[in-house]
Amino acid sequence: MSDLLKSGKEAVLPCYFELRGRKEMLIDGFESLVGYDEKKIRFICGGYLVKVQGNGLKLEFLNDGKAVLRGILDSFEFSGKGEKNCRE
Repeated sequence: MSDLLKSGKEAVLPCYFELRGRKEMLIDGFESLVGYDEKKIRFICGGYLVKVQGNGLKLEFLNDGKAVLRGILDSFEFSGKGEKNCRE
């Protein structure tokens, strides 16, 4: 098993996400930033791709696996495990 922890049938990512309404998200514990523009930001977390989509997205803070994202947040999505999926 990778650094992904299993609890029954549910996977627990080694990241912490906090939504503050629709305009701010705090992320702690991600492995890398894959892509970033004002409509989409992608992170790797526990080998999974985490994608945030919206409008006017800005990384207000980015350091040591921590980030503060601001803008209008429309969606938050996890994609399948594996290097191929993470780089799409």
